[in-house]
Amino acid sequence: MACVVVATTVSITTTGFRLGISNYAFHIPYVLRSSELPVFLGDAFYQSMEKFTSIIWPIVRSFSTEENIEPVFFTAHILSRAAAFSALFWFLKVNGTSRPSAITISLAAAAVTPWLISSSVVGGHGLFIGYFTHSEATWGPLVAAMVAAQLGRFTLSAFLTGIVFLINAFVGIWLAAILAMGVVMDPEKRPDWRLLAKSSLVFLFTCSPVVVWITFALSNKKPVPDFSYIDYIRQYYPAHFLIEAASFRDLVSLSILTYCGFAAAFLHTNRKFWMSTLSACIILLLVGSVAPYVFNTRNVFNLHLLRSDGVLQFLAIILTISATTLALTEIKSKIDVRVVAVLAISSLMSMRTDIIYLIFVAMCLSYLAAAQLCNSGTRFTWLNSISLGVRNCIASLLVFSAIFLDLLLVGYSYSSIARWFLVLGIIYLLIKYPTKPTVENAVIPILCILLSIQVAHTANTWRSFDLSKKSQIDKSTYEMMRWIRQSKLTGPFLFPVDGIHGLAFNEFQFRTQRPVWIDLKQGAAVMWDPSFYWQWMPRFTEVNSLVTPNDYLNYAAKNRIPQVVLPRTKGFCPAGSVTAFENASFSVCSIALPAGLP
Repeated sequence: MACVVVATTVSITTTGFRLGISNYAFHIPYVLRSSELPVFLGDAFYQSMEKFTSIIWPIVRSFSTEENIEPVFFTAHILSRAAAFSALFWFLKVNGTSRPSAITISLAAAAVTPWLISSSVVGGHGLFIGYFTHSEATWGPLVAAMVAAQLGRFTLSAFLTGIVFLINAFVGIWLAAILAMGVVMDPEKRPDWRLLAKSSLVFLFTCSPVVVWITFALSNKKPVPDFSYIDYIRQYYPAHFLIEAASFRDLVSLSILTYCGFAAAFLHTNRKFWMSTLSACIILLLVGSVAPYVFNTRNVFNLHLLRSDGVLQFLAIILTISATTLALTEIKSKIDVRVVAVLAISSLMSMRTDIIYLIFVAMCLSYLAAAQLCNSGTRFTWLNSISLGVRNCIASLLVFSAIFLDLLLVGYSYSSIARWFLVLGIIYLLIKYPTKPTVENAVIPILCILLSIQVAHTANTWRSFDLSKKSQIDKSTYEMMRWIRQSKLTGPFLFPVDGIHGLAFNEFQFRTQRPVWIDLKQGAAVMWDPSFYWQWMPRFTEVNSLVTPNDYLNYAAKNRIPQVVLPRTKGFCPAGSVTAFENASFSVCSIALPAGLP
């Protein structure tokens, strides 16, 4: 299992870790019990936190204080990533990747491929991301549940699916639907009714704590507000829910990823199961693309069905990695097959998500599938007429095409030259020593590890550059938040909520320990507490329409908001307010509110 530790380390080095971004706007307040603080007793957003259901956060809460929250979240981040790579290790072993070298190559590729980093291409579901969240923690048990189903161990698969439900309920529902449809479509895997009943009971028993929690959360006495869920989603975050938010490029990328998944599944010995599972993922995604437009209800949107494209993408990539690694490390494979497999793996590990790289991987998989049909000699007899010389010529063209493509997109750099030096070194060894096990067992994995480290270094450099662009803003932001926390200013605070400036204030409330008037990220609370809609939506609409500093000042005075935080791009504190704090990026404006205002 040393390779799991190495892969986890490389993966976390590639994605990094950062506390306080994105969904931490509600994770951290829940973990730190911020709703119990006197200053937040009347805060509707923080009071809704107990309805945010996941077994992960009560566990993390039991270890967390404000002083240790960063190491606790980082430890959880490491453990969830290690669980994912442990499940991938099992997946590889079960699907024929038994040699240590093949497993090492596969896990290294999974650790650095950009197609498993960040979010899925259509629904924006988190894959391997740079912070800890309960969604990412599902990858380990999710992959393990699929492998257990592949082995016919349906009771274990049901238990693991229940664990996924405990961590993230809607991902657990996706997984249950995918496995159920996959088993139905694969006659060889259909269990008898007794085993099916037993597995269903195991699943229900395992997920029962969160089912009870959700039931109590839904049984509140507040009247359900009458509003259009789809209109709310369009205002808040359409990319997670509505296919209309996906670009043409995203849809093409997902289509190619899906093709890669099916081509890779064809190359596996257990192709029926994986093709059935991929088909089930597609059916779920198609339902998720249509359902929000047909059923404009909270329960449908809370299933986040469009985000299930993340499972399809994850599965397609790990099947591709497994299939190409098997082709590379199988000594009986012909040279052209092993060379094309190297090209596919190296293209997957290029730290760019250009569609053209994905097309090239799809071409390589098509070549491997055609070569397998040629070798089988049972069907498609016309393929058998293709000589080995022709195949070698095609493989050579793919090599030169890959080099040209990489230099065209990435350009001449030390990293690209080093990468191709290593790739060509592997190809040379394959041609020079085609049947020596020592080469396959030692030199190839060492070179692939070096290749992975190089790509991981490139990824880390890219990530560091990306963060460095924000570092000055972050420095000013944290300076402003620290000052407010130490000051005697009382809230609520008003600040912009537009897509450009709103994200800078994700951490404001829990870092300053001050109430806010409205925050962009707070809109998520409507998903678990619909009554919050009538606070969030009117305020969001009103504040999002403000433009000038005077607009903010007049709105604050009208709504008796004593403090306004203006990014420097919005301007300075206007006349009628006092500049309480100022730095390179922000001004904090205090407003003397007339006593006569209602």
